[in-house]
Amino acid sequence: MTIHFGDNTSIDSGGSLGKILQVGQDVKTDIATVNVSAGGASSALVSVNITPSSSSNKILLIGDLSGQLNDTGLFLKFFRGSTQVGQGDARGNRQRVSTHLLTDQSFLMSSCSCTFLDSPSTTSQVTYSLRAGHTSPNTENIFINFPGANDPNQTQICTGITTILCMEVSG
Repeated sequence: MTIHFGDNTSIDSGGSLGKILQVGQDVKTDIATVNVSAGGASSALVSVNITPSSSSNKILLIGDLSGQLNDTGLFLKFFRGSTQVGQGDARGNRQRVSTHLLTDQSFLMSSCSCTFLDSPSTTSQVTYSLRAGHTSPNTENIFINFPGANDPNQTQICTGITTILCMEVSG
């Protein structure tokens, strides 16, 4: 049996289209305070090196940040090497991000997640990373995996993890 697609491609039954070929993950479990300038993004919080087996394959990116930025907007950006991927269209001076979250409780940790299917079009090793930033006009501290300055040793206060998961999907 052959499955035909609208773009003149096809696959025989039993083919590998859409199969997960390899998985890479990086997890940050410790806490950190990251200082980020206005309009910027942090260095890589977590990253994965992956070598696609075919240039037609795609990489599914799943990122999650646990953290806090007191009373302002927190955003995440995916990068392939030094190139940002999975971002909104350019619109003036606005930030182009993968996802955004308003953190409005200075004592509670927030979770910010994003997903993107990238087409690296290469069989060379690629480094994917997850970076964080903020919408404040000032330089700010982003608290990674903990709620920041108001961090009492109590059971209702959490310590989290920050992750990136990369999966090669056959094309």
